[in-house]
Amino acid sequence: MSIKSSWSMIPVIGNQLCVIVYIIVSVPLLVIFPTLHAISTNADPFVYGGLIACSILLFILPCLYISSQVSSRFLAPMAKPSSKSHLPIILFITGVAIYAIAFSYFTFSYDLFFRRVGFAGLVERSMRIPFYGLIIHRSFMENAVTLTCALAFLLVLTPMPRITRVYAAFVLIATFLLYSSFVLSNNRFQSGILFVCICLAVAYSWPKKWNRFYLALVIGGIAALSAYSFKVTENIRTEIYLSGHVTPIALNPLLSTRDIYEATKSSLDDGEATDLMKQLRQAEASGMLTDGQNPAVEDVLAAQIERPLKERLNGLDLMAQITRPAFERGFGWGRFWVQPISLYYYYFADQEKFLEMKEELRTNPKVYIASFYLGKEIDDIPSSILTDSYANFSIFAFPAVAIIIGVLLGGVNTTLRSTTSAGAALLAFFVLEKALYVEKEMFALIIDLVKFSPVPLVAAWLLWHVPIKRDNQPR
Repeated sequence: MSIKSSWSMIPVIGNQLCVIVYIIVSVPLLVIFPTLHAISTNADPFVYGGLIACSILLFILPCLYISSQVSSRFLAPMAKPSSKSHLPIILFITGVAIYAIAFSYFTFSYDLFFRRVGFAGLVERSMRIPFYGLIIHRSFMENAVTLTCALAFLLVLTPMPRITRVYAAFVLIATFLLYSSFVLSNNRFQSGILFVCICLAVAYSWPKKWNRFYLALVIGGIAALSAYSFKVTENIRTEIYLSGHVTPIALNPLLSTRDIYEATKSSLDDGEATDLMKQLRQAEASGMLTDGQNPAVEDVLAAQIERPLKERLNGLDLMAQITRPAFERGFGWGRFWVQPISLYYYYFADQEKFLEMKEELRTNPKVYIASFYLGKEIDDIPSSILTDSYANFSIFAFPAVAIIIGVLLGGVNTTLRSTTSAGAALLAFFVLEKALYVEKEMFALIIDLVKFSPVPLVAAWLLWHVPIKRDNQPR
């Protein structure tokens, strides 16, 4: 196959691009890292082998098939513009700008830009912010990716005056820089999802007449930026935990954890150093932080700051732990969703009970799953889109979740490929982003789709009759 014909295959691959990306994201969490964990820890081979096989045969493959069937039969929404006014586009762009400014104000004013301060610390800071400010802060966190992708789609595929295009580009860049810096400081998964969705927005909007080589370069550049962002996120966290602030050295992806420790320890006196830095200095002075038999700085920081990546990506961990107890005591058949759902009832009916559940971290199904089957309280544990469904419905959960995800991805894929409505494309990006969080439980996916839908729904209503030009797009 010639190089020219290879480039021409990129739009064809894009016909199922979001589905392929979902499989790429889910395989490590449901197959690769669970396998590595089982081998390295001598975990129950029957349990792990069975769960991995079910993940492949009853979830991943059916999901791929169902999404392809939905893609081939689903009719994407079409726009029927009532006028050629660009007012809806201008209102949308201005709304995104105001939204980003409001997020910045409340986030920086109430010290919420760096959120990795522990649950108690985060609750304390969140309690100080006004209710409407908290809504803006949280909803922007959950909708920024959708709005950024929609702006990119509009820039490429929607006809607009030059001044409006410049305005849209400025807001897009500013919003992207704001949100990317926020997620780089807090969450590797969120930063990864941001860059993946930007890649998908570029790929789905790339007109056929544009050079495919440049498309590959753009996506390659975004992928490289994503890899860079993961390392920078780690550096930022390390430096904040050690010194309480960030310096330009965090932007160097070649620095190790020990490099950052060595660079910061000499520049801080005891009054400026964090508690963790003081502990490390004392441990080093006593000879405890040397390589070899004693733990190194990297090991101490990894244990105190965050779970190692290989453990964090084991999406079958809790499922494997509860399998034998669940077959002995019986599965939940919906019971593990009752208490998390009641949290939203108590928010309106009993604030005292609501705050109690929040403070005790009883906000998601896996807390109740671990308590019921394992008899232990957990703050957090690796999970996946299958975790809570499996605890409730045993192996029947695998094909059921496959149907739900397959239908969502199939509809998203067809919409992004062929809709002529900018509003429909925006809703597709919203669903896509939430679906790509494979490490979150099914309960979280459904709640997030409902809880954070008002902004996308309003934006989609505003843009519904804004046409997307598809004349040069592959079908």
